Amino acid sequence: MQGGSYSYKLFARQDFSAFWALFTDNLINLIVLSGICQFVFQMPAEIVFGRIVPGAAVAILAGVGVYTWLAARVAAREGRDVTALPYGISTPVMFVYLFGVIGPIYWSTQDAVLAWQVGIGAGFMGGIVAGLGAIIGPFLKRVTPRAGMLGTLCGIALVFIGTVPLATVFEDPFVGFASMIIILWGLVGRFRLPFNIPAGLLALVVGTVVAFGMGKASISFEGVG
Repeated sequence: MQGGSYSYKLFARQDFSAFWALFTDNLINLIVLSGICQFVFQMPAEIVFGRIVPGAAVAILAGVGVYTWLAARVAAREGRDVTALPYGISTPVMFVYLFGVIGPIYWSTQDAVLAWQVGIGAGFMGGIVAGLGAIIGPFLKRVTPRAGMLGTLCGIALVFIGTVPLATVFEDPFVGFASMIIILWGLVGRFRLPFNIPAGLLALVVGTVVAFGMGKASISFEGVG
């Protein structure tokens, strides 16, 4: 830092693409979460859309706010630009909580509120474990080979984040490839899109328009209200 003149910018033009990428990722996870709870577990819509989804959305907003605050603190202390760690629903962990906690509780008791409460308790305990992991993390980092740590993450990413959505793309190639081409062009290839439109936003809009145009999607207010 030079004479305390550094000023941390909370938002820059490049953040548009990052925002839409994170927004789309969390939106898809919320759709998958609500779909599994309502159609696989057969939980009541008032619990799914009245408690589970709103609670997850509030948690995401709170987490993003905290991470932004932490990044601003680090930037002010070190006098350099710092990118906040993205916050959202972990796809593998989401499936663990759904099929390892909420689903079994609901199937055995048919009590949606109890299943939701147990899920919250499990999430709280998971947070405690994560907090303890932050304490012993530096030690584990020193004694664990980097390939061993990153290999697990890569495997999860390839299977849950890469392969499964790619299969969905091939199920509806006209819709899927319309969005994927834009993502590859704008985010992977780093080419500038017309009018500096964020690639994530354009991919979401184009995919939605194509899906509606082909009759693959529709608007439904069932279960709302």
